[in-house]
Amino acid sequence: MTARDIYKKALDSLGYTDTQAIQRKAVTVINQVYDDIFDAAQGEEYKPINSLSSDVNFKEPKVINAFVYGVAEKLALGEGDGELQQYFLMEYRSAKAKLTRIEKVKSIWR
Repeated sequence: MTARDIYKKALDSLGYTDTQAIQRKAVTVINQVYDDIFDAAQGEEYKPINSLSSDVNFKEPKVINAFVYGVAEKLALGEGDGELQQYFLMEYRSAKAKLTRIEKVKSIWR
């Protein structure tokens, strides 16, 4: 999966059309969320993306969903869309917590 796939899913979730203004923020926003969920998602190697064509090291649907929610939240924030920003922030936190909880349970049984 590429960063562009994450970006497009986030735009679709928000109901936004792709504009140059939003696209200029995309790589920065994706890297912010990527860094935030990397440990919770148990990624193999963190390497920030350089462009929307860069690969993202996550394949599990629950991680991708958290990623999309996080990117949508940041894009909505950047657009000043407080209502959607709050909605996607709640979805992102919930999805990320599920990733973290799995990590904590796994570490108990090791």
